[in-house]
Amino acid sequence: PSQIQRGWSIIYNEFSMSTDDINEDELLEDLLQLQNKNIMIDVGWYPEGDINGSYKIYLTDKELENPFDSPLKYLSTSSVKEVLETIEFWTNDDCYLKCGCAR
Repeated sequence: PSQIQRGWSIIYNEFSMSTDDINEDELLEDLLQLQNKNIMIDVGWYPEGDINGSYKIYLTDKELENPFDSPLKYLSTSSVKEVLETIEFWTNDDCYLKCGCAR
């Protein structure tokens, strides 16, 4: 995503963000992970390998014992565009501060 705010680090990226079409080679659970201090954004495709699945995007506090069981925010979509828009919104300073993520 082109509009990620300062302070976010890319932990891994297997997500090609150049198209609105689903890339069948990217139907993986571990597509993209970003971190900013204790906050993590995780993007994956579920179920892995199934073209009928969807992207799952989690905004979590990685310091929690089971961060994916109680995410701060969550979205399921099959739209690459919506994934990119969500990441850009969640990494925006306004969202990051309003959701209580900043510590």
